[in-house]
Formats: sequence, structure tokens, C-alpha cells
Amino acid sequence: MHAGFEQLGSDIHLYLWSAHDSVPLVVRDKLLDAGTQQLLMQANRPLLTDSTYELRAQRGTEDVFYFFQNGFFGPEKRKATIYRWQVVSAPDTRAPIWTSTPTLLKTVYEENSEGIEHYAAFNHPLQDASDCLVKTTVQHKQSGQQTTSYLISWQNMLLIGWFTCGGNFQLASQADYTVTFTALDANGNRASASSTAIPFRAPKRVTTGWH
Repeated sequence: MHAGFEQLGSDIHLYLWSAHDSVPLVVRDKLLDAGTQQLLMQANRPLLTDSTYELRAQRGTEDVFYFFQNGFFGPEKRKATIYRWQVVSAPDTRAPIWTSTPTLLKTVYEENSEGIEHYAAFNHPLQDASDCLVKTTVQHKQSGQQTTSYLISWQNMLLIGWFTCGGNFQLASQADYTVTFTALDANGNRASASSTAIPFRAPKRVTTGWH
């Protein structure tokens, strides 16, 4: 994310634009943990059905579409965005459903020529009418230190840890943790996966010679 991340929602105005509508976005959450920057935004009123919206950003009178392009577009270049949404139905008012409590499937520690993979994989027993983010909070049992990140499922799994060149959580070798999962769908409906935190142990770090 661009260096002006903290300005989003304040100095930088965010909104969804279509040919017939313009809807401001409200910043609901900002996460800066584990070296990542995540921003959760929500339209301040319902979008029009059968309309296509694109994400726009403005700082004063300057259009800052390039803000979301990781530097690919500059102020002097074509101002456009690749982020678009098509509204095809009425808003979903039903919360996501966890059909069971997520369980630990496996833990992995691998080293290769490009980096390290060190993660825990949980299953993803979730049902919803739209795509969901999963707000995930991992707490180190001994120190109490917490890290929170929004995840999307990968191959129907929720992955917690580090993956070669990046990740959402840094896990200590064989440390004990707890994790909570809260699903959040496209319309802001939420559901917690369990009433208590789920315990797990990180895999052991074993040096293989790559690093």
C-alpha cells in the first residue's frame, strides 16, 4: 500500500463511482500488524442494483486513482482503477454461517531457495451468499501479544503464518497460540466461528541449509 495509508478516509476521500451514482466510503478498520497494511471500508448507503461501480480516491482537487496501483500508475499517467464492483441483487442481510468450529488441518515448516514457509492451516467451514473476509486474531499464549489480519480462504483453508516472501503472522517455533475467526461478508454481516479462542501450536523451525 502507498505511503499515504494513514490519510485514507481523512485527507484522502474514498468513494464508489458509477455513471449514475457516487457513494462515499467510510473506513471501518485499519490494520498495520505483521508488516502489512489493511483497510476495511463500507459504503455509507446502499448501492444501486444493476450498476457497476469503481473505486475512486481524491485528495483535495487531485484525483489519486494511482494510489491503489502500487506505483504502476503515476499522477502524470492515465487515471484509472482496476477495482470495480457490479451490484446484481438486493443487499444480503443474513450473517455468514459457520457450520462447525474451524479445526487445525496441518502445520508446515519448509525452507527453499526463495524463502521460508511457516504456517498453520485450518479448515474453512463457512457458508454465505457472498464472498467473505475472515478477521483473524492470533495471540501468543505466553506473552499475550496479539496480531490481527483479514484473511481470505485458499483452497478452502485459512492459513496463518508466513509464506516464502510474505504473510500475515510471524510464528515462533513450537510456540503455543490461540486464534479467533470472525467472518465478514460483502454487506457487513458478521459471525464469530466460536465463543472461545481456538488453541494451536506452531510448527518447529528446522534449518535445512537454504538459509
